Amino acid sequence: MSQLKSKLAKAKNLGVLRNTLEFNDSLNFKNRQDLYRFSLRASDTVSLVLKQLQANVDLELIDKSGQQIAISKRGARRNEKIKANLDSGTYYVRIFHESGQTSYRLKILGSGSEVTSLSAEEQQILDTHNRYRREVGVPLLTWSNELEDAARKWANHLAALGGNTLEHDSNSGDQGENLWAGSAGAFTVIDAVNLWGSEKRFFRLGTFPDVSTTGDWTDVGHYTQMIWRKTLHLGCSRVTVGGNDILVCRYSPSGNYIGQPVL
Repeated sequence: MSQLKSKLAKAKNLGVLRNTLEFNDSLNFKNRQDLYRFSLRASDTVSLVLKQLQANVDLELIDKSGQQIAISKRGARRNEKIKANLDSGTYYVRIFHESGQTSYRLKILGSGSEVTSLSAEEQQILDTHNRYRREVGVPLLTWSNELEDAARKWANHLAALGGNTLEHDSNSGDQGENLWAGSAGAFTVIDAVNLWGSEKRFFRLGTFPDVSTTGDWTDVGHYTQMIWRKTLHLGCSRVTVGGNDILVCRYSPSGNYIGQPVL
């Protein structure tokens, strides 16, 4: 316990939690844990979310005496989440793993924020999708953490293949899927979604798959999934590997069903 308390004294100070605190970092073979400190000025229900994982990582909430309040150990590279009712005071967050290396995004949210609060990149993906949906007058999408988890799992699978291979998940169930890859750092997620959206130049209103002026539905398949009327939810994940960025987006309910209208 004394060893942990000495390490807590060196924790990175994230300051006072007013609405949302957010921090990006990474773990590797040499650095197996990170510690953060935040404080509350009044009692609150606090949510911790650890996202964008490429390895199994555990999340722990600790009080100022070094005692564990809660721990999340979901594994399988899934998001780690903790929700706790806390009094005013100082608290610590421990992020740790046994092996491998991974980047991560830590979010600490007060009761005034939703656990589904999006990062700037996630919001850009959602907003760009909804811009195309507004153009054709279909309901706007909402972000799904469940779909994001599924997208991250498949993105990590593609990363394990080296980053040069795109292949669809044959076991995605009733989830649609769009894939994109480009040189690392050369494109934004808006660029990626706009590439899918650029297929609208070949789109014609009709019943799937007779929806392309070229006669080939694959020339508009990304776009039709984006604007499919019955699709309501979206979740995406981006990974960087082998000099490439890979973006995976999942949709529910899935689109591109034969015999159904796009709009």
